[in-house]
Amino acid sequence: MKKAIAVLCPTRNRPDKAKEAWQSWKDTNAGLSDFVYVLDEDDESNYPRHEGARYIVAPKGRRGMTDPVNYAARILATEYECVHFIGDDHVFRTRNWDRYFMWAVEELGGWGFVYGNDLLQGENLPTECLITSNIIRTLGHMVWPELIHLWIDNYWLALGRGL
Repeated sequence: MKKAIAVLCPTRNRPDKAKEAWQSWKDTNAGLSDFVYVLDEDDESNYPRHEGARYIVAPKGRRGMTDPVNYAARILATEYECVHFIGDDHVFRTRNWDRYFMWAVEELGGWGFVYGNDLLQGENLPTECLITSNIIRTLGHMVWPELIHLWIDNYWLALGRGL
């Protein structure tokens, strides 16, 4: 049986911010998620090991986060029911958020996009986004490959609404 959620956190040259994201995950999750750092163009040794965190180093590709995110998402989509993208500057505030997200996935019939209120965009834009792994496997990516960094959240919003 697959694990529920892989929290995919791309980071580059910001180990302090990444640690805050990990700490907020550690303090709030209900045990249904694992935290996964995705590193690109970074020396893995720049990041101290955090309890319960996994590290994926993406092969060198284009500049930006799209290639590393898609590389890691394709791996994680074979191991988890869902992959949840967060930026290294995101922090979790809601206790047991992963349980709420999995309830939402169940309501969607196991296919879909789920995102929380980032307290800036609300439901207008998924600045962080959970995508069921069946969608990632079907599309072959989590982020539209032509994008480099910007408009990723707009892509998720359009694709999610289209479903």
